[in-house]
Amino acid sequence: MRKFFSANRLIPGGIGAVLAALAAGLVLRAATSDTGRASRRSTMGALDARRADKPGLRVATLSGKLFSDSLEKSTRKGDVLRRIEAAAGSTYLASMLPQVDSAIRRWPDERVRRPLRVAILPAARVDDYRDEFASAVSWSVTRWNGAVLPVMLDFRGRDTVRADIVVSWAPALDSGRTGKADVTWDQRQHIRRAAITLATHAPDGRTLTPAEMTALALHELGHAIGLAHSSEAKDALYPMTRAADLTARDRATARLLYDLPAGSLRN
Repeated sequence: MRKFFSANRLIPGGIGAVLAALAAGLVLRAATSDTGRASRRSTMGALDARRADKPGLRVATLSGKLFSDSLEKSTRKGDVLRRIEAAAGSTYLASMLPQVDSAIRRWPDERVRRPLRVAILPAARVDDYRDEFASAVSWSVTRWNGAVLPVMLDFRGRDTVRADIVVSWAPALDSGRTGKADVTWDQRQHIRRAAITLATHAPDGRTLTPAEMTALALHELGHAIGLAHSSEAKDALYPMTRAADLTARDRATARLLYDLPAGSLRN
């Protein structure tokens, strides 16, 4: 399980540098002999262990078989990077990669046949909760469904039985945030569940308006389906969002994400 960054982080050199570094690693990996495979896998395990030791950082447990070092797999990753680069003008998927450990992370294709259930927890004891806040979540679900993705969201109200995405409420959150999304995924980078927390108060203590809650719900649902942050202020996935609706870039980025195979793009 990991928490998406609460602030935008980009690698110096911009999108081109990120994609070039990843592509260079794929070429090197494809040319490496079989004798290097065991050591690379051991190194990845050691790196994951070090990440797990860092305070406050929750790391998804990697188990099972890692991507093979075959030329076929490397070529596929190269094709993915080329598609991401070609769409850089209309999407922000390229700038997402440094935020998500260079992975295409999304819900699995099998969920095309079964909508993702979105449910909200009761908020009777949460200060300044309003019924309009639940309506903001419901409306945001319809807007993401309007992006025409392979997966659909099904708003179930307070029915949390077998819910895939659960929304809870809090009077306030730490670190100056008003929302967070905790996303769980497996070793294939397939998302398995998500938990969203929405605050009823801004960091300065005032109660959020329904319009602000709508912007917040759009943003956190975007994280729940696999998106990371955008660097464009008008996008719903901008860290300090005020978006009243999804932008064309939000929708295009989500569609591209689900048009690519899930998996790591790391060396």
